[in-house]
Amino acid sequence: MRFDTGYHFSGGFTNVMAQMNRVLGIDDLVLARPIPNRIVLEESGNDLTFAAGCGHRGAEEELCRHFPKDAAALHKLMQTIRDLWYSNPGRDIAAAAPPQLELSRYNAMTVNEFNDSIGIGKAAAAAAGSFATCHGSLQCEASMSFHARVGFSLCDDLARPIGGGDTMINAFRREAAKLGISVRTGVKLRRFAEPDANGECRTAVLDDGTVLDADEVFFTIHPTAIAEVLPERALTASFVHRVRQLRDSTSFFCSYFTVDEGSAPEPGLVLYFAHNDLDSIMQGDGSQSAGYLIDRERDAEGKLRTTVAAFRPMAPGLPADAPATRAERAGDAKYQELKAQLAEDTAVVLARLYPELKNHLHFRHAAHLPRLRPADGQRLRGAPHLRAVADLRQTAGEKLLRRRAERARPRRDGDHADVVHGLPARRRRGDLREGHPRIGSGVAHSSKSRQSRVRVKGRTFASATLTCSGWVA
Repeated sequence: MRFDTGYHFSGGFTNVMAQMNRVLGIDDLVLARPIPNRIVLEESGNDLTFAAGCGHRGAEEELCRHFPKDAAALHKLMQTIRDLWYSNPGRDIAAAAPPQLELSRYNAMTVNEFNDSIGIGKAAAAAAGSFATCHGSLQCEASMSFHARVGFSLCDDLARPIGGGDTMINAFRREAAKLGISVRTGVKLRRFAEPDANGECRTAVLDDGTVLDADEVFFTIHPTAIAEVLPERALTASFVHRVRQLRDSTSFFCSYFTVDEGSAPEPGLVLYFAHNDLDSIMQGDGSQSAGYLIDRERDAEGKLRTTVAAFRPMAPGLPADAPATRAERAGDAKYQELKAQLAEDTAVVLARLYPELKNHLHFRHAAHLPRLRPADGQRLRGAPHLRAVADLRQTAGEKLLRRRAERARPRRDGDHADVVHGLPARRRRGDLREGHPRIGSGVAHSSKSRQSRVRVKGRTFASATLTCSGWVA
């Protein structure tokens, strides 16, 4: 099985996503099927499921059934989300006029502030806003308007692309071939050559020795990883200072499993929360909360198998004491042991949710994804050799949650490494990469990781373009 780190699920296949695919000319290849969304709140004992294809109002009914005391507040919350969605001109690409600056009170109101204003209970708010863990924006920072634009489709028509991320990649490869664009995978960018006379980095050296000259270079990796491949002369003191001042947002630890036949639950999305404070969970408080995408896909031999892609919110940045560079982390035994422990803990929680999976999970691979806070990409602007296009979203206030509460769940009887195969025993855990592709190699895109777009030597629609993407592991 390949390690599908990328396009796990999406909303919008019945509205904006469908329009985008038509415009791109790939709607004949990119198909999707609705999937259910199970939400488990351990602290309050709630376990609810939005049925596949139930729509936004169906999700609202399910929420009200589980939280009858909060029904009035839930109706107001969900209606506000619908109103904001349908008033957004971007939902209809064909009819959209040139963007106009339109501000409402919901642009300046955070999700938490709105929830406080309607008096919704903590558990009901956590269930209704659970999709915030998919895009990773703290509810004490995200504006209500952004929350509604992202969240409506995830409730209205949550779907899994048939064939996973490969479906989108294959569609783009077909269109790229029509334009004479070549796609290189299985290679890594080793470094850039020294800047030219204009101070621009234009020549890339790959790890197979290939040298590429490009007029445009687009990165979709973390800025610290970009700094690792720049030549020494490009790493000016001001640029290095800017990168060091960048603040990370919620990161994700992703692990990937296969399941023995005959013991797999139904495909769908499962969101597990050890408690009801979503912001604390997204700040990596150690609560072992996680999301799981269970799916059926074909392996390299064409055999249909059940897979689990798990994503667990982590504290901003890299784990404490982790080596600074990707190359160092790949060979660091302590860091690999930490990844093994995280993967094991993630599997233990899944086996609690689905006891039939115990001893039937097989670990395949894992990666850690640091992400930048939305507005911080702007700090890279102005560097002569590196110009960044920041995320357009703005942080709605500086209310960064700093709590590091000790909420780690004590191990229960029966919670042990035997629930998953492929992970070394605790006393002899070693390098997880043995027998698997190197983490961070090749090309991978993630709908969950914030992307930083960086231009090196800027001419629009240049003849030579190099796109570099991958995981920071």
